[in-house]
Amino acid sequence: MLRIITTVGLSLFSNLDNKYDECIRGILSSLKKEVGDAWEIYGGSYAEGTDFDIPSIRAFFAKIGFQLHFSNAECSAETATLERIIKEIGCGADYEVYLLCTDTVLSRLAAELLAAYSPLMQGKTKVLSGDDEVGEVFEGKMIKGLSIYNAKRFKTEGLKNLVVEIRRIWKTQFDGESGKHRIVLNASGGYKGVLPFLTLISQLYEFPIYYKYQDDEDNITQELIKIDPIPFGFDWGMIYEVAPYLDQNWIDSAVKKQCDTSSFEWCVLSELRRAGGCGLELVSKGNNKITDIGLMLRAFYEGVDIDDFAEVDRNTPDGGYRSKVNSALMELIFNGWRMHFPYNSGGKIYSYVTHSSDNEVLVINEDIHFRNQIDIAMLTDDRSSFILGEVKYAYKISRELVRQHQVLEHQCATDEIIDRRVDTFKDIREQFDARLKECNGRYPDELHIYGFTAVPLNDDQKRTLQNSIDEIHNSLFMEYKIPVKAFYVDVGSNPVTIAKKSHAFINESIKQIYPIESNLLQQCIK
Repeated sequence: MLRIITTVGLSLFSNLDNKYDECIRGILSSLKKEVGDAWEIYGGSYAEGTDFDIPSIRAFFAKIGFQLHFSNAECSAETATLERIIKEIGCGADYEVYLLCTDTVLSRLAAELLAAYSPLMQGKTKVLSGDDEVGEVFEGKMIKGLSIYNAKRFKTEGLKNLVVEIRRIWKTQFDGESGKHRIVLNASGGYKGVLPFLTLISQLYEFPIYYKYQDDEDNITQELIKIDPIPFGFDWGMIYEVAPYLDQNWIDSAVKKQCDTSSFEWCVLSELRRAGGCGLELVSKGNNKITDIGLMLRAFYEGVDIDDFAEVDRNTPDGGYRSKVNSALMELIFNGWRMHFPYNSGGKIYSYVTHSSDNEVLVINEDIHFRNQIDIAMLTDDRSSFILGEVKYAYKISRELVRQHQVLEHQCATDEIIDRRVDTFKDIREQFDARLKECNGRYPDELHIYGFTAVPLNDDQKRTLQNSIDEIHNSLFMEYKIPVKAFYVDVGSNPVTIAKKSHAFINESIKQIYPIESNLLQQCIK
């Protein structure tokens, strides 16, 4: 079954303008700028009668003679492109149409009329209910805020709701047998200003977008344009970390606290600015306002408000919200833990704990200066010996766990795409290599991996994680003779919660998971 998401504009009315009588033409003109909330005012709930504007238009379209115009697919931009999509893909009658309307009365009415009278859509239009159940309807889904008559609402609410609705449809249309999303986007209808954002959405979800340009002035209809997903994407590791904080109120509050470089807010702001330095401008440098791409990526990944984070569903491996567990905060938590409970190994006490960001140089001693970011560095008092640590979301440590998660979340269509997604996660072995190259032959005594998740790993997942760490350890030990140890904690759906716990509680929560045969389970001095 092919699912065709179709945005709906007003071309149905403009294409048939010469067919209307003066009364209907006047009603359509008066309703052109009316937002969706005015639906009831203009009689949207009334099926019959001419006392209201919407029923009058319905009655006009219900005339037998007028319905013949719908047999011509060129009656609207939506149907013209839909017809070509069906022919190109060759799906026959095996398809469904999801109509997405702008936040206007006429877009909603156009969707209703197309669903009722277009031979291409009759019996094919579907909509998702609040519980994501697919139902058959003769109308479209209006996207709140998606109106060009309120630019601010269009950016902050309309685009977000558009992304969320497309995400809902996309997630429910996964074919478990073929491992594919049988879904395409028909973007010919609706505001032309939305087309760039629809193109971006189609790239994010890896499905094609179709567009058929109509030139009314010259009466020329161009060929169907198809835009396939392109073979590159975003740095999702970075986006997962900062997405929860792409909220303007939170940004405004964090900016006021940025002078405190030890605060959680400072860590997140640093990540947001680092994203801009990498070419992904999420927050504008001049006024600290969230950019359009920032708003869309927040909506793409979340679809919930910042205040809802504590209530997220925890049924999937990471609650479906990886970015809740922010690595910037977890670096502070692990650093604070090591500061209060110095590490004791091999008769040495590593009591001095520090870290650095991308643009900082971390001085271990006169011979070793790290220019790469160091999550955790533990040193002896005389700085003669040191240990380096990497803080990682557990699903980034293990390629197999990444694969499991991608399949569970239905985010990939084929094994090839799954492998490509897996390969986008930074290889922790390569990160350790980069740090060791700066050691001038004076390597750390140990390398530590600090993993965390929003939901506890089950026994099988923990063994998978341990096996992955064992591979990292074996390769590093073979080349550098440096042992690797790993620690793990479940931080829940909101890491701020564990950050407020006592250091003793955190010490009890963090467990060494590698090497599992070691008797050195957190030997700490009080």
